[in-house]
Amino acid sequence: MAVATLATAVMVVHVAADTLSRQLLNSPLPGTIEIVSHFYMTAIVFLGFAEVQRRREHATVEISSHIFNSRKTQAAIQFFAGSVSLLLVALLCFASSEIAIEQTQRGEAVPVMTTYLVVWPTRWFVVVGFATFAFVLAGQLLRPSSTPPHQ
Repeated sequence: MAVATLATAVMVVHVAADTLSRQLLNSPLPGTIEIVSHFYMTAIVFLGFAEVQRRREHATVEISSHIFNSRKTQAAIQFFAGSVSLLLVALLCFASSEIAIEQTQRGEAVPVMTTYLVVWPTRWFVVVGFATFAFVLAGQLLRPSSTPPHQ
């Protein structure tokens, strides 16, 4: 979460500097859009997943709470939902790692004016985000909380 927060702060400064440069010098900072979209935004979105899950603040749909009043049944439903979530996040981690490996080997870069900006490292933000998300989900399945998720 600290890296995602830092990325947000650096992005704000970068975009502000680009805006000032555009307005005062009539010259934008080269590569701002590419850097924002590939580096900052990827870090902000994916590196915060685990912390949001740790706080149990991901969006949830409580369809069973009115039907099943038993705490045991509720716990079983939460365990099932957590298990499915863990499976899906693990699959996303695996798929994103294959893409990250491929793009690392290719040396993925995007054109910026007369040069290229290397962006393959940002593919690993996705992998790290999903891996830490899966780690938190697994921990929560092994040690369920006595408090229900936020509603």
